[in-house]
Amino acid sequence: MSRIEHRSVKDISEQLNISEKAVEYHITQSLKSIRFYLKEYLFLLVTFIIFL
Repeated sequence: MSRIEHRSVKDISEQLNISEKAVEYHITQSLKSIRFYLKEYLFLLVTFIIFL
């Protein structure tokens, strides 16, 4: 919601009936996961390109 719909943390928390801190926590955890998996993908992509 924050990235795709460009909603603020306050808007998201009101819509989902959870605290703003909970929204911030989940956004942070999601971004960490995305970065982790993209790092692995980037490593595999670079490795594949090198061996072509």
